Amino acid sequence: METMKRLLAVLLALILIVGLTACAAPAPTPAPPAPPAPGEPTPEPTDEVPALGQRFVFSGSNPGGAWYIMAGGVYTLFNDRLGDYWAMDIMASGGSVENIRRMAMGDTDFIIVHLSHILDGISGIGVMEGVQYDGARVVCFAFAGAHTFVVRADSGIYTMSDLVGHTVSIGAPGSGISCNSRRILTALGLYDQIDIVEMAHADGGRAMQDGLIQSLGISSHPMANVVELANLHEIRLLSFTDEEMATIIAHDASFVPGILAANTYVGQTEEVQVASFPVLVAAADTVPDAVVYALMTEMFSADGHQLLINTHAQWATIREGMEFFVDSGAIFHPGAIAFFEANPQFR
Repeated sequence: METMKRLLAVLLALILIVGLTACAAPAPTPAPPAPPAPGEPTPEPTDEVPALGQRFVFSGSNPGGAWYIMAGGVYTLFNDRLGDYWAMDIMASGGSVENIRRMAMGDTDFIIVHLSHILDGISGIGVMEGVQYDGARVVCFAFAGAHTFVVRADSGIYTMSDLVGHTVSIGAPGSGISCNSRRILTALGLYDQIDIVEMAHADGGRAMQDGLIQSLGISSHPMANVVELANLHEIRLLSFTDEEMATIIAHDASFVPGILAANTYVGQTEEVQVASFPVLVAAADTVPDAVVYALMTEMFSADGHQLLINTHAQWATIREGMEFFVDSGAIFHPGAIAFFEANPQFR
């Protein structure tokens, strides 16, 4: 009964928004509009209610990865709160790159993804070269990713240049971590001087434990494989110098300087300068507005948000995050725009 009340409230709110925007805003254009700047009219969500029993797929990362755990939180929330009407399945994947490619193929409806990979899809360049896809719609900002490299403290590696001649797992194949590692190492002129391998998160962690590789590229924190490694061996996170950060940003403007707080991992007593980047939740443009609106209502409710945080701490920072998207070319889902218009406290 409580679930029914919550859903009815969502649908009534959506209908109300439709009615209000129909009076106040111009008629929608055939293509979904770009995110409005403050004060500009917002596009109208549709009033179409999806069929009962419709199933949706959420794709995060491979099992053991932070995004797989995060996707599991949304999966649980969706099915617990909205499962009387629709259903959600969780899909394992390599991460951001594979997620956007799978969405382009119609295999998944919701993804966690880097903003840069959505933009690659729109332009058909970078990781989406030859696979132009402009159907990914931003739902919300999830967190600021923090990319760096981890080594064992007994490795003798203290700086990025010390990685030369060593074996580094840049991340799982098809993952955003692998893409970030590759771009950063290339920017610093190190990529061709390192023995590069791509390993799933758990496999990479075990290889580090056994001394078979000397470093892991890491982006989402805390990562389960690094937590396990830090409990068995003293670790060191490599901190980018200011000069290295300037070089990375000059090569790829999707990165900005960031800080990973001290004590994120056992034994990591100092903060680390990292290459930061926006990570988003996105939905395919085929997902009905009412479903996006209903899911966001649950994700941003006090108890729903706490459930997500209990699943993985990185859900703590979800919000609209418009500053990351204005002029980027990314497009918000109409259901998300309607939600943030109705709930400006989350903007």
